[in-house]
Amino acid sequence: MPDGDSFIGKAILAALGIALAALVTWITNTFVKSKQEQADRTRMTSVLLGELMNIHNHYYYSRAEIPQFAKSADDVLQLKFSKYGPMAFVGKDLAQLGFLSNDDITQIMQINLIIRNTDTAIDALIEMSTHNDGVDTSKLWDRMGYVIETTQSVVARIFHANKNIRYLIPDEFIK
Repeated sequence: MPDGDSFIGKAILAALGIALAALVTWITNTFVKSKQEQADRTRMTSVLLGELMNIHNHYYYSRAEIPQFAKSADDVLQLKFSKYGPMAFVGKDLAQLGFLSNDDITQIMQINLIIRNTDTAIDALIEMSTHNDGVDTSKLWDRMGYVIETTQSVVARIFHANKNIRYLIPDEFIK
């Protein structure tokens, strides 16, 4: 029977070796997958933050250049320059925002809608300016102010939830 015991012992060792190799493979794959998911999340966060900061800066500087009452051709041109267009990140796949809180996703969707509506309002103001001696842009200023404040607030909340992304955010966005 020593041969049988030897065979069973070798079989048990072989099975343990296979189980150990499977465990090491599973742990390695899980670790690699986790690191890849973390890298993807960091990349998506970086892209989203970049877009939010760009929207903030666009409206901040555009708002400063729009007069309270637009009447000249230069004023109308400045209105045209103030349009932003659809958000690139949100427009591709809303599921990419799944790493954010529900409140942040809601705020980003609101930013996207107000940008669309602001662009529509700018088109209406431009059209009205061709039929009048000028147009009051104070409501446009209010809309742009809302976008400025909301983007800054969302960027700050994303930062506070993910302190490891500090290097992505300029100081003026963190309060």
